[in-house]
Amino acid sequence: MRILNKDDLVNHGNVSGRKVVAELLDAGLDAIDPYLRVKEFLSLSGDVLHINNVGFEMKGDPHSGAMDVSLNDYDRIFVIGAAKGVQQAGKAFEEVLGDKLTGGHLIAKHGEKIICEKIGVTLAGHPVPDEDCVKGCKEIEKIIDGLTERDLVFTITGSGVGSLMTYPAGDITIKDVSEFTRLMQIEKGVQTSELNPIRTHIDRFKGGRISRLMKKATVIHLTTADPSKKDTPVERYGYFEFLEKNTFLPTLASGSTYQDCIDVIKRHDAWDRTPESIKKHLLSGTEDNENVSVEEFESFRQRFFGLIYKDATIYPAVKKRAKELG
Repeated sequence: MRILNKDDLVNHGNVSGRKVVAELLDAGLDAIDPYLRVKEFLSLSGDVLHINNVGFEMKGDPHSGAMDVSLNDYDRIFVIGAAKGVQQAGKAFEEVLGDKLTGGHLIAKHGEKIICEKIGVTLAGHPVPDEDCVKGCKEIEKIIDGLTERDLVFTITGSGVGSLMTYPAGDITIKDVSEFTRLMQIEKGVQTSELNPIRTHIDRFKGGRISRLMKKATVIHLTTADPSKKDTPVERYGYFEFLEKNTFLPTLASGSTYQDCIDVIKRHDAWDRTPESIKKHLLSGTEDNENVSVEEFESFRQRFFGLIYKDATIYPAVKKRAKELG
């Protein structure tokens, strides 16, 4: 039950109608709970981990299908990632995998209560990144550095990851990134969709770079956000179209370029006030240090699933509950 004041909402007026609406809202909210969705996505039977694809994969996924993963093929299992509320998914992983889970690390937002026990958690800055974001990324880096072909890794990203998973590249400091974020998003009012391509190009992890670092391992990416929507909740991006356009999820391929970033900054008349380290990094960008392309991403032993596609969760769940209520 998600609506904590349900009794207050349904005890007056059209009581029967209010009760129906409250039940439908609860059903819809349950359907987009990352904790419950992970429980639907994963199930463990002995040493076989079953990964459900129905309602979790994108249209046109060339790797379409459920997966039965023999844990005998792996020595360790890790869960890493960053997002607001990411611990809800992390907690479900802890419960499903139990002793099979080696550990991991998640970056959540300052103010959240730490609920994970086996997976480490760093609370960090959002919407403006801070030093704790870097600390969290360094904890994830420790795990990545030791990965082998005998490791299975799950990543979880979602809303807030653009700030929370901040690990500045080159000579860029976290202070530079924080100042730049304030300039662009708070002072200039730049939309996140325009800021994200720049974030992917000034970071050690974003733009798929983190997945490039993990290519020895078997990696399964999850997102707690809905990356599929276009103009309506039921109109989906296709798999390859999304990867090409992606700037939101740092673990996946991204089709933007260094020049795109420079163009965005200049379009918002912010180039002269952009920290010198960021300008230098963008101007020195080449094809050799570009984001991970779709072709490169497809060469990795990695899959991508969405925990919450709204047309595969909210609408069917509400419709089912409505039928149950007559």
